[in-house]
Amino acid sequence: MKPNSRCTFIKTSSLCLGAIGAGSLPTFASNTAKPAKPLLAPTKTQYLWSENSVNNGPDPAKRPKLEFYIPKTAGDQKRTAVIVCPGGGYGGLAPHEAAPFAQLMAAHSIVGAVLTYRVSPNRYPAPIADALRAMRLICSQAAELNIDPAKIGIMGFSAGGPTWHQQ
Repeated sequence: MKPNSRCTFIKTSSLCLGAIGAGSLPTFASNTAKPAKPLLAPTKTQYLWSENSVNNGPDPAKRPKLEFYIPKTAGDQKRTAVIVCPGGGYGGLAPHEAAPFAQLMAAHSIVGAVLTYRVSPNRYPAPIADALRAMRLICSQAAELNIDPAKIGIMGFSAGGPTWHQQ
């Protein structure tokens, strides 16, 4: 892979997602007579760390994991994947910045994977370690998930934005 190809892919995919627009997001409440589209449930959940790992944090309910929203596609064409890191001010994770965006991606034939990463009382480097682990897990399962390993991106909101950075 060329050194800047991943950066180019991420910039291009960000522009494409912006072009799709918020109008494509699933409707949660509406004043119109048009019924809301049913929301997709995660297709697969995978924990980042083994059950007894110290990387799981103090709260078992907030154990770091990936929730995959895998689109139904015909054929064996390799798909793109994007890890979604919701924000939340380092104290929690904002649900409105997670599943709706993964569902939007799945609606456009992109595998959306919501990352539940460690936040307070955990500090740096815990969130980055979770993001790196998530990227490695998706890369290692690319064949199983029918994902092109050269087309795996990551996006974050607010506190989820600095979770990943290029070194």
